[in-house]
Amino acid sequence: MGILLLIFFVNEYCTIYPYQVNSSNLASTLKASVKKKARDWLHQFARDLKLCNGLVHTQFISQGDEFWLVEVARRCPGDLYSELIRNSTGINYSSLYSLPFLGIELPKMVEKDDLKFFSRHTASVKKDCVFVSSQLKISSKNISNVQLKLSGEPMKAAPYGRSGIYFIESETAGEMEKLTKNLYKYVVIEKY
Repeated sequence: MGILLLIFFVNEYCTIYPYQVNSSNLASTLKASVKKKARDWLHQFARDLKLCNGLVHTQFISQGDEFWLVEVARRCPGDLYSELIRNSTGINYSSLYSLPFLGIELPKMVEKDDLKFFSRHTASVKKDCVFVSSQLKISSKNISNVQLKLSGEPMKAAPYGRSGIYFIESETAGEMEKLTKNLYKYVVIEKY
């Protein structure tokens, strides 16, 4: 059994539907004590189960110095989570995820770029509709959108439908943290 190669801590927010994450960013305010406890637990978990060569996706809720597990699974997170990691750190998460499936050993070390402050937001609606267009009413030097719906296509309400996934760069960690949990307020989806 090897060591834990990389750990990413990400804040996740459910702002449209209570059980679906639609906004996230690399956590910059999570307490160091919680990170240490989560790392220690994950390392022991991997040792106990003799896990190797692969991803362990773990979701937890924290308050103060404590954390409670929500999910531990050998799965890749969805909604282009890998792009949030790549945009924020320069690490090709999807490539690292796929290596064990191809029988290729993971590298012993992975270098990160200087941290950038990216948020990710999945644009969705509360009621079924016909999608026309979406836009993000916010100023940023770097916004990208992966469009998932064409104009005129039906779109299901969250958690079943999404029109696209936005990636937004902020200047500072504080700006990113404040923006991420409020991104739903800035997405305008034209529909009928």
